[in-house]
Amino acid sequence: MFVNHILASVNHIRAFETYILAFVNYILPSFFTNQTQKPTAKEKAHLQTAEPAPKATSAKELFPSPFSPPPKKEKISHRSNAKIKTLKTNSTAYNKGFARAGVKVSSSRFVFIENFVIFTTSKQKSPALAKPRNVSGKHKTTQHRQMTRISFILIFLLSKSVFCQTTFVVDNFSKDYFGKLYIADTTEAFSKGWVAIFDKKTKKQLIKINSDDLTFTLHKGKVLANVKELPYGEQSSILYEDFNFDGIKDFAIMDGQNSCYHGPSFQIYLATNNGFEQNPEFTELAQDFCGMFDIDYKTKTIRTMTKSGCCWHQYSKYKVKNNSPYPIKIVEEGLNPTGIAWDIEEQNLIKGKMVLSKYQILAVEENKDKILLSFEFENKKKMQVFKTESILFYAFTDANDKIELLYFDTFKYSNSENTLSFTYRNTEYIIYDNKIIAKTPNNKYEMKAVNNTKIGTLTKLKNLKIENVIN
Repeated sequence: MFVNHILASVNHIRAFETYILAFVNYILPSFFTNQTQKPTAKEKAHLQTAEPAPKATSAKELFPSPFSPPPKKEKISHRSNAKIKTLKTNSTAYNKGFARAGVKVSSSRFVFIENFVIFTTSKQKSPALAKPRNVSGKHKTTQHRQMTRISFILIFLLSKSVFCQTTFVVDNFSKDYFGKLYIADTTEAFSKGWVAIFDKKTKKQLIKINSDDLTFTLHKGKVLANVKELPYGEQSSILYEDFNFDGIKDFAIMDGQNSCYHGPSFQIYLATNNGFEQNPEFTELAQDFCGMFDIDYKTKTIRTMTKSGCCWHQYSKYKVKNNSPYPIKIVEEGLNPTGIAWDIEEQNLIKGKMVLSKYQILAVEENKDKILLSFEFENKKKMQVFKTESILFYAFTDANDKIELLYFDTFKYSNSENTLSFTYRNTEYIIYDNKIIAKTPNNKYEMKAVNNTKIGTLTKLKNLKIENVIN
């Protein structure tokens, strides 16, 4: 049955396209034609002598499909008082309107079936008609023009509400509950609508969320629950999971697109002894970040992410106590103005308090194509020399890519020895292709590279002109 509904919706959409084409091709041109143009003698004769169409014998005749080939042409009456009415036009003004739009039409019909209006071609079979009234040709022509204009106005105003409203049944997530998703306009990416949860046994509505900004994705013609592609992929309007780690599944219901970058947002309802109750603390986690939060059942933690542009991100981790999430770790990262490193501010829960620490991490992925020389030491620390468009950088990092030294002041390059050197505070650093020598006023240290970790060479500096390098 649901598949039939989908197919019917497709037919309605195709019919709506036909209405719009007819509106553009006929109504708009007719505004610029002579509204008082009189029908020809031939038209009068046709309108006064036309016979009723044969009575429809099947649903196929009564509701012709836009995909079906048109049947043979037949004569029809001009008007009837029945709920099912057909208007046929063969007027000069009508055909001129289509001619200006590049469409050759001899006649057309407008079939009125209560609140539905069907536009058909001249060769398409019409529904059965009641016996026409005895009306003069002039009066009938005037009424015909008025009814034609009214019909298209009704099509323009009502077509979206008639053909674009859809209610999807969502029934793939629970043996106890099912959902419904109502979309007011399926032709739009985001639409007004509502999401509701029902009890399968009692059919009682348990939860309903109205929204001005809903969206959906079809999977083989169906709307599914529990699709959660974080952070930017598809997220279902209904999520049925255990959010507070009590062993009972809860609901996340989409209420719009209020998260970052117009992403999906949710209202969280926790399962209680008194049914499902909205939880403001969990709901906040599904509103103020990028989409729905993620759940790690092994560690019993919740993770969120948000961002601003390419160069600022926040990652948070939460525990749950008394049905309320609380942060245990918050990491904010912003790309350093140099473009070489990320500036990090990290807060961790230690003895009941959030403790702040600041550090830098090398932006490896952003700068992997800018490396002139890099190698690793036995203690897993690394040395890397980067070149941007005109500036040289030196970075010394620990095993976790945290930067211990980032230098981009003045360097000296020796062509004869193929070495790069600089002085930072009271230490002179001399860089070779396979080692580093650090000289202090009292000591000298040598750190050799681990074999097979070397990338690049300092020899490239012989042919480069860099602002902060002196030869």
